[in-house]
Amino acid sequence: MLTNQVDDQEFCVLPLTSDFDANPFRCGSLNWKKSDILLHSILALSYRHINRVTGKCGREASQHKTTALKMLEERQRSGRTQTAENGLLEAVLILFTLNVRANTDLRWDVTLALTTRKGCVLPHTYHSNLRRQAPENKNAFYNVSGCPEELFGYMTRLAMYAREFELATTMTCVTFDTGPVLSVEQAIKDWRTPAYSDCIDIEALENDGSQKSDQQELEEALNYKQDLHHCAEAWRYALLLYIERVFKWDRKSTSLPVLGLLARKALNHVSSCRRGTMLQKQLLLPTFLAGCETTNLELREQAKQYCEWWNDKTRYDMFLTAAALLEEVWAKYGSGSWWGSIMDEKCQPGAHGYTQNQYLLG
Repeated sequence: MLTNQVDDQEFCVLPLTSDFDANPFRCGSLNWKKSDILLHSILALSYRHINRVTGKCGREASQHKTTALKMLEERQRSGRTQTAENGLLEAVLILFTLNVRANTDLRWDVTLALTTRKGCVLPHTYHSNLRRQAPENKNAFYNVSGCPEELFGYMTRLAMYAREFELATTMTCVTFDTGPVLSVEQAIKDWRTPAYSDCIDIEALENDGSQKSDQQELEEALNYKQDLHHCAEAWRYALLLYIERVFKWDRKSTSLPVLGLLARKALNHVSSCRRGTMLQKQLLLPTFLAGCETTNLELREQAKQYCEWWNDKTRYDMFLTAAALLEEVWAKYGSGSWWGSIMDEKCQPGAHGYTQNQYLLG
C-alpha cells in the first residue's frame, strides 16, 4: 500500500523527537493488519499529509479519520479501552496528532489536560503504561514525548491538581490545599539529571576526541547533548511558569512580575535548542505558555516565528493554531484576560453539551 510506504519513510517521524525502532506511528512496526482502528488512523494521517502537499486526498483523510473515531467511540462505550488491545494505544497517539481543534468525543492527553484544567480523562494507566513500556530503555519514552520522563510525571500530577483547583474555585465551602502543588514545584526546581546536564567533562572529551577520527561526529554528539539540556530546561521553566499562573496567581489582581522572567528563561532555552533538530519541535507547549506571558516584543516575535517555521516543516495545524491563540492573548493583554480564560471561552459547551473546540498544543 503506497500510503503506508510513504508513512514509513517520512510521515511517521514528524510527530516524534527522533525516530526509533518502536515508533508507534510506523505502520510496519506493528502488525496493523490485525488492528482496524490503527489501519484507519495511519491512513487518515498519511492522506492528511498528502493533502497538505498536493491539495488532493482531503476527502480520503476525513473518511478514514471519521471511521477511526467511530471505532474508538465504540470501544469506549463497551469498555474495551481499558484492555491492552493490539494497536489501540498507537491509534490514539495518531488521532491526537490529527485533532488540534476537535470535538471532545475523544479523550485527550496530559497536554490537553494542562490547558483545559479539566483533568486527564484518558485512563491513568495509559500514561503510566506508556512511561513503563520499556523500562530498560527510557529513550523510547523520550522519543515519543520529547519531555524527560520525570518532568512528564510532574506534568501529569499538575494536570490532575489543576482540575481540582478549578473545581474548588467554584465551591463556597472548599479550600484548595496547595501543599501537593508546592511539593511538585520544589521537586521541579531541584530536578537535575546527568542525561540532561549542561556539564561537559573536558578531560574525557579530549581523550574521546583523540580516539575518534571523525571529529564531526564528536561535535554533533556534543551539540545534541546541549540540545537535550536546553529542551529539558525549557520544559522545566514552562512547568514552573504554569504553577505560578494557574495555582499561585490571584485572578483578581495584576500579573506577577516573575511570570515574565520565567517566560524569558523558557524561551531562551527554546531558541538555544537547534531549530534543525526534531527536539525543538516538541517544545510547542513551553513556547506557547512562555509566549503568552512575555511582554517583550522580541520574545513574542520569537514565539510566533517558532510556530510558523515548524508549521512549514511538519505541516501540523497545531503550530498555526498556537500562533493564532498567541495573537489573541497578546491583543487582550492587560484587560484581565489570560490564556486560560481565553481558551475557556473558546471551549464552552455547545447546544448539545459537547465542547465545541479543543486545542492540542503538542
